[in-house]
Amino acid sequence: MVNGYVDVALAKPDKNGKTRYSFKVKNDDNWYSCGLDNPNIKKGDKIEFAYEASGSWNNVTPGSVKITQSGPEIVEAKKGFGGFARRGPAPGAAEKEKYWEDKALRDVDTQKRIQLQASRNSAIEVADLMLRNGAIKLPDAVAKRHDVIAALIFEWVDKFEKQVNERDVPATSDEKTSEADADEDWE
Repeated sequence: MVNGYVDVALAKPDKNGKTRYSFKVKNDDNWYSCGLDNPNIKKGDKIEFAYEASGSWNNVTPGSVKITQSGPEIVEAKKGFGGFARRGPAPGAAEKEKYWEDKALRDVDTQKRIQLQASRNSAIEVADLMLRNGAIKLPDAVAKRHDVIAALIFEWVDKFEKQVNERDVPATSDEKTSEADADEDWE
């Protein structure tokens, strides 16, 4: 027996005009053919069934498809902007809210990564400029040169990160109020 969620359910006419039924299960690349036997399933249904492999075909044992959990109802939308109809489960407010909260967290993480990459690139440029112009004297031992250059780059990365982080701290509402009060004193 195979268990899984229906990913695709098809009903297609064959060359004789008879409807043939087949489906795919999520996380499974195989198609399962029901032939002329309608399994009465839809995308999202959790099903179990038996089948027999015959060459490259997977033939479902007639009458073996059982729905163990019904999937979401499909809402057929009227044609909207651009003449396109929307099919699928109606999105809920909770899902939208979660999406935007998750996106905000991803955006913050992405910006931190971009900031670190930019700091590294700038630090490498500063180290290169300092080395080419003789502002840094490298030791004679080749093995020690790596340590000096790496320490220089890390030092400048930290400086750039600190500068950015100090500027990015938004003022709290209390600080904004005290700044507004200070401005009033000067008038």
